[in-house]
Amino acid sequence: MPNFPNQYFAPKPNHVPPNHAAGVRERLMACKGEGDEFDRYVVSCALATAMAEVDYHPLTEALGLARSTIAEILEKMFPGSYSIDELVPQNANTGEDAPAEPVLRDMLIANRTSATPLESWVAHIFIRRCQVGDHMWRSIGLFSRNELTEAMLRYFKPLAVKNIYDLKWKRFIYRQMREENNLDLEKYPYCENCSREIITDDGERFPFCAHCPDFEECSATEDV
Repeated sequence: MPNFPNQYFAPKPNHVPPNHAAGVRERLMACKGEGDEFDRYVVSCALATAMAEVDYHPLTEALGLARSTIAEILEKMFPGSYSIDELVPQNANTGEDAPAEPVLRDMLIANRTSATPLESWVAHIFIRRCQVGDHMWRSIGLFSRNELTEAMLRYFKPLAVKNIYDLKWKRFIYRQMREENNLDLEKYPYCENCSREIITDDGERFPFCAHCPDFEECSATEDV
């Protein structure tokens, strides 16, 4: 799976803003294309955060989106801002999914509000960024949990309205995955002692786990 630089570190305090590459979000937002201001804001934040990680992996891995999809986003939402060749090497790919990533992604896509391409793009981005060892809103590049709540209700309303107890969003989507899918526990391994890492039989290490016996109390699924 992608090599997230902060994957195995404890979350930063809640007041710490996301790590954006300097000037990227502003340059994107200055080039007005499709989508309203909030749509463009969410995607520009994600792109700016991914650009801050290019020393570790390309945007395709950071966002879980194909190079052609990122090119389409730039052309439609931020025309004239960047060319795809400025941002993504030609041979870049999305890397391998984390163990639970395909199921989580499919769950969001199945619960899109309007089944638009933007919602599909955001589903890929949100679930790939869930694999970062940090608060979900900041991993995406947003500035608060309230912004993430607005995004979830806007793009994935059928799922988001089920969060009637206002659970933290990363915890909520992992919990929903457990409840809605009959999953093979061998494929989605348990946390060891409820730590921030899970270890597969092959010795690979991943953050978070949907099947930890102490899931409700597990700090690995905190996002605020």
